[in-house]
Amino acid sequence: MKKQIIHSRPLLFIFLAFGLGIYFARPIYTCEFWVILFCSLAFLVVAFLCIKFKHFKRILYITIAVCVGILSALFTDTLYVQNHYEGSTLISGRVMVAKNFDYNCSVVLDNVLIDGKSSGENILVTVFNATEIQIGDTMSLIGKLKDVSLFTLKNFNSYYYHNGIKHITSVDFTNISIIKSNNLTWAENVRLSVKELLINNMSETEASVCYASLFGDKSDIPNNVKTNFSISSQAHLLAVSGLHIGFLVAFISKLLSKTKIKKYAKVMVLIVILGFYCYLCSFASSVVRASIMFLILSFGGIIGRKYDRLNAWSVAGLCILLIRPMYVYDLGFLLSFACVFCIIVFMNPAKRLLLKMHVPEFLAFPLSVSISVQIGLLPILSMGYSKISLLGIIASVITVPFFEIIFIMLFVFSTICLILPFLTLLLKIPMMLMGGLIWLVEQIASFKWAIIELTRLTGILVISIYVAFFICSNLINIGKTIKLYSIAVLLLVAVIITSFMTKAIDVNGKRFAIFSAYGKSAYYVEVGSSSYFVGDFNNALINAGRSFLKSTNIYNVDYYISFSKNSPNDDECFGNIYNLENIENFGLEQNSNVEIVKLNNKLAGIVLQNENKKIFFCTNQKFFDGLCQDFALEHYDIDLIVGDAKYVMQYASYLDCIVIKDGEEIINKTTSTKLSGNYMFDFEDNKVLNLRSVD
Repeated sequence: MKKQIIHSRPLLFIFLAFGLGIYFARPIYTCEFWVILFCSLAFLVVAFLCIKFKHFKRILYITIAVCVGILSALFTDTLYVQNHYEGSTLISGRVMVAKNFDYNCSVVLDNVLIDGKSSGENILVTVFNATEIQIGDTMSLIGKLKDVSLFTLKNFNSYYYHNGIKHITSVDFTNISIIKSNNLTWAENVRLSVKELLINNMSETEASVCYASLFGDKSDIPNNVKTNFSISSQAHLLAVSGLHIGFLVAFISKLLSKTKIKKYAKVMVLIVILGFYCYLCSFASSVVRASIMFLILSFGGIIGRKYDRLNAWSVAGLCILLIRPMYVYDLGFLLSFACVFCIIVFMNPAKRLLLKMHVPEFLAFPLSVSISVQIGLLPILSMGYSKISLLGIIASVITVPFFEIIFIMLFVFSTICLILPFLTLLLKIPMMLMGGLIWLVEQIASFKWAIIELTRLTGILVISIYVAFFICSNLINIGKTIKLYSIAVLLLVAVIITSFMTKAIDVNGKRFAIFSAYGKSAYYVEVGSSSYFVGDFNNALINAGRSFLKSTNIYNVDYYISFSKNSPNDDECFGNIYNLENIENFGLEQNSNVEIVKLNNKLAGIVLQNENKKIFFCTNQKFFDGLCQDFALEHYDIDLIVGDAKYVMQYASYLDCIVIKDGEEIINKTTSTKLSGNYMFDFEDNKVLNLRSVD
């Protein structure tokens, strides 16, 4: 029998081709030359190998899978928002997500009625000056709906996609009507009951981490704790994943083994429990992937078929992407599948190597899994994180078994306490253990010598690295020399193409940029010899700001100015950070370049100026016409006003200048330019030149 170069797994190649078709659909559609070149080279190599080794069917189904993937991505992106609304509309809906911050509340509405008609879509509402809004409330308001985009600064807006958000709006708390209806779904009832149980019986930090461990919601975890988990390479413990499903299945299987239930019945019990847990976790891709792989394992055992992990992995991926194709851009999806792939590829070789190094067998297995997981995480983490600790690989040998005990306790004790509330004292045990884990993670993150800076990699380079992993595995039956040359050529081509893709945008003169995220806009501007980052920042805008800097190869700014209290923590991208609490110091320190504008003792904005131009960034404050007219008389030479529509226009009627409103329209006396997305342009001598998209 002729030896196969690649073990035949049609499902694997269909899944990979389908996923890559989705991933590259957008850059192919927008005619990004270097992406098209890379994809063409890859397809030619695959076609050549299939023809050379007479795998004609394989080239056929790979081609079909790629084409279907491209079409599904383009249709999903293009048709994501189908209803468009002009002017103000009457909106009502049930609160399904409510995140309360210092000065506003971010609310997602479902069961939405727009002007009395069912819309069949969810809406994100930013409520300013809000007191606490709760899930299950019914909210009514009048607002102007904006269409959302699934991509901002070439980054996928997974929050919109996960929650089915098609439109966004904002409103002041005084202009909404709330009915406390407590209209909760089963999943919401369970999650809120568990959350209340944990908060009432644990300290705040431990309760937030325990809740995230059970349901994957990390919104309440303090930023420093999340940062420590990220840097120490333990962030996967906070996201509900295959790790959690594995613990849960092992625990329930152990319990069922003590009973006389038949094998088929045991599988059905596990299916029901896993299905309900997926429902509680809002069908997160990592949970669904692990559950599907377990089901394939179980049914394979029943019918006497050998379990193939790569095929099961491929089936799970196809099932998810056929239903939710844009998950291929989701970080959770990518991390989950990358980790499992690298466990399949590297675990056995790593274990054999460790045993040869005389590592005890009881340590060799967990270490080999940990090494494989870290290899799987690293390339994708480089796309979204800046630092990791090398100690994370060794630490996982301790943290993962320790976390298994905590997770099982949390699951069991929370269930018991929901049924028998008088036993809540049991929760003190996982609380203390979780406190110990948080402390351990903090210690790992504190060893600065073990922390390495990650270079931000492009998607093409990351994909090439995983292909290199596949080539060097035992799944490819070719000589080591050929493998080495193949990997070297692949990575060299990827690096060359990436170097051309990441060239800085060439802009003549002084740059100005507009970028938006989750219904808010902020601005990058160069005035004189300094660069400034200005806006009414929320956390999403801070993250979008980092993405903007990296996407344009600017990397950092001299001054970060926020009209809210939100500031980045320990961020190398932003220098000289000022927010609502210390913004007046900014004006004093900058002398003639900056003026802090206050009207009626309220912050109205800041003016940045040099010899060529004068720019006014206004806050979200409404003033009497007389005050605005007085301001205009004193600042008659302003060239540009920037801010939200109803606030900039109160000044614009008194000034002869350009206006940028809502970050989406540039207006002067004779023209109006609509923007869709994020833009950079030159701003010199009261003119907007060379408008170009950075999306």
